[in-house]
Amino acid sequence: QYLRSRNILVPDIRSVFYYPTLNCDILIYDYVHGRTLYDMARDNDLSFFPRFVEYVAQLHKLGIYFQDIHLDNIVVKDNTFTLLDL
Repeated sequence: QYLRSRNILVPDIRSVFYYPTLNCDILIYDYVHGRTLYDMARDNDLSFFPRFVEYVAQLHKLGIYFQDIHLDNIVVKDNTFTLLDL
């Protein structure tokens, strides 16, 4: 809710399961339509990059630091980013 209140898109969490072997939780999210930034970069489409840099800077200005940021954890659709695996 905190991120959504700041217009940061994240998928809804549907279920949470505890995995005792690894002592961690497993989250089941709604499917997010679009392309990961990794897929775009693999296809030599770096058109997202300038907006992505601005987006991360905006997150930091809001005090939001995505500790697991990488190109597979961000989906873009209609020029809008959605953060995964928060």
